[in-house]
Amino acid sequence: MTIVNKKSDKIVIDSLFYPLEIKSYLGLLILFSTSFLIIPGILALGYIFRIVSYAIDGRDEHPGFNNWKNMFRDGLIFLGMGLIFGIVFYTLLWFLETFIIGDVDLNLSSVIVAAIYTSLFNALFVMSLAHMVDEKSFTAAFEFKKIFKFIKEVGWVKYLALILFMTLFGGLINLLIELIPPALGLPVLGGIPMVITTAMMAYTYLFSFEAD
Repeated sequence: MTIVNKKSDKIVIDSLFYPLEIKSYLGLLILFSTSFLIIPGILALGYIFRIVSYAIDGRDEHPGFNNWKNMFRDGLIFLGMGLIFGIVFYTLLWFLETFIIGDVDLNLSSVIVAAIYTSLFNALFVMSLAHMVDEKSFTAAFEFKKIFKFIKEVGWVKYLALILFMTLFGGLINLLIELIPPALGLPVLGGIPMVITTAMMAYTYLFSFEAD
């Protein structure tokens, strides 16, 4: 597994610098920026799939943008897995908000519960993705008994701490994106292109960071 294979004290540092390789970053940025055409978006997911595969194999180099047929196939596999997890995530979140914690915009306790739920779900998703890539099997993403075993081997505290770091890092990026237009004195509509460009650049980095 990605996290099992790496030394714990190097995971975050290595991953922070990993996306800074220019060719890989720009290639992924172009794919994400044109994902409204659908096919580039699927290829982008396939490239993320390939990054995870390289990390599992302990390879430090960046994957090449080649063998597009395989990358497209892997992207479809990733997309299918993501859709299933997404449906489950939002269904359970809706159930929590409707019957248990109430609207997360109304009270702090609901926000905390929703944040804990999101972090735990993200932890399951990340390890499920790694297991799926490692086994080269779509159904491996749902072999939860094995997945929980892998998390136990890593250590729940260590693993959840890494997930929390990635979640907070993503939250920080979201906050910075929201603050850019007001900081530059841009009007709401005038700031939209700036926000979109910044978001694309930031999330290209974030996805590559999390995949490694």
